[in-house]
Amino acid sequence: MMRIPLVALIVPLLLCGCGSSSPEKSAVKVDSYLPDWISSPKRVDAVGDLFGVGVARIKGNRALAIKTAEDRAVAGIARVLEAEVSRIIDGYRPAAPDSAGVAAPDRDIDGARRSLVEEAAAGIEVINRFLDKPEGLVYVRARLELEEFEKRLDGIDTIGPQMKEYIRGNAKKAFAKLEATIERGD
Repeated sequence: MMRIPLVALIVPLLLCGCGSSSPEKSAVKVDSYLPDWISSPKRVDAVGDLFGVGVARIKGNRALAIKTAEDRAVAGIARVLEAEVSRIIDGYRPAAPDSAGVAAPDRDIDGARRSLVEEAAAGIEVINRFLDKPEGLVYVRARLELEEFEKRLDGIDTIGPQMKEYIRGNAKKAFAKLEATIERGD
């Protein structure tokens, strides 16, 4: 009978991994070649700019995949923008009608919300593109600058000056609160 040294039995056990990895760490694969804006995306930065990332698989037509990823990035920002603008506007209390009973322009809150979201969404710009050749994916990052949002707010005639001031005063706080909510995972 052949005797196997004890060391020969222990070494393979150690090499096979006596320790275990947690499922949380092994379930998420982040490739080191991906830019930070893909592997660790931020929705809002310190200035209050909104960001969105879109991704599409390249199935032959690369230009179509890029356009699809761009549309998805813009749509992501537009969804967040619509939710935040709704939250801001829902807290607004319009001024009372004037003595003739004519309502202030701020009374059409739904129209103001639609106008603002549409106008602000037109100010979203694509700022980065990344082609992941090994995976056959294209990533696009888009941004809506808070300054651009405020400029576009000023250009909307259907929103009265009181509502504009209210929105302007609450937009940065709302976007900062959004980032805190995202970081908490709510």
